[in-house]
Amino acid sequence: MKNKQKVFFILFFSILFFISACSSKEHTDQSAPMDMASEEFVNEDDAGIENTENADLDLGDKIIKTASLTYETVQFDETVNFVHEQMDEFQAQIEHSSRTTNSSFGGEDGESIQMTIRLPKEQLEPFIERLNNYDPLYVQSQEIGRSDVTKAFRDNETRINVLKEEEDALRDMLQEQGSLEEILQIRTRLSEVISEREIYEEENQNYQEQIEFSTIYLNIQQTDRASDRDVSGFWDRLVNAFGDSFYRFIQVMQQLFINLVYLLPYLVILLIVGAIAYFIRRRIRH
Repeated sequence: MKNKQKVFFILFFSILFFISACSSKEHTDQSAPMDMASEEFVNEDDAGIENTENADLDLGDKIIKTASLTYETVQFDETVNFVHEQMDEFQAQIEHSSRTTNSSFGGEDGESIQMTIRLPKEQLEPFIERLNNYDPLYVQSQEIGRSDVTKAFRDNETRINVLKEEEDALRDMLQEQGSLEEILQIRTRLSEVISEREIYEEENQNYQEQIEFSTIYLNIQQTDRASDRDVSGFWDRLVNAFGDSFYRFIQVMQQLFINLVYLLPYLVILLIVGAIAYFIRRRIRH
């Protein structure tokens, strides 16, 4: 009896140990793929973050550059001649030019010129640097802009390709036999497709011209007190303000005196008329 009990317990514990071992192995096999999946998931996330960072740094290849420059100068004519010489050297062209004289009553405040210049894109920075290094020119403001038109350019290319495929299909349809009404409809649609394609091609052509040739909006103002004074600090701004106030006061007084000289004939006439009126009134009273 005891031997049977021992055999029973041995068999029972053997079966229990076998079941436990199988369970632990199955758990290990299940947990291993989960760990691998978790690792793959993390790696995919890391790759996604890396790709996102690269996408943020990715710039288009269709960039339009423009610059807006404002200068002051005391030597106006010499400066304008210098700008024209630099334009010849940097292969630039004038698209628009306007020269004006700012005048007040009885005198002139100075001349100014506004120019729209087109030059090769690789010459933009060297041209601006050359102007900034010219001593008679004093920088007042500078702004350089970059416009990315890559997406618009690529979208237009896609539309052009689709329209070309439709255009070829319509031309093939014209070669087939059909009724007069069908032929007229095909010709009408073909004209619409060609017109639409030419619009997108012209737009891309304008983009390409603006990309290859940068635009500079240049403004030069003549003044008798041009300077590149530092206005970054409070004391510098205060000193410059005092200097400007006295300078403006002197300018206003000079202009006022000049205006009085121009008004002198009118003042003399008014004085004579007033004197005559005074004597007539006095005579009437007597």
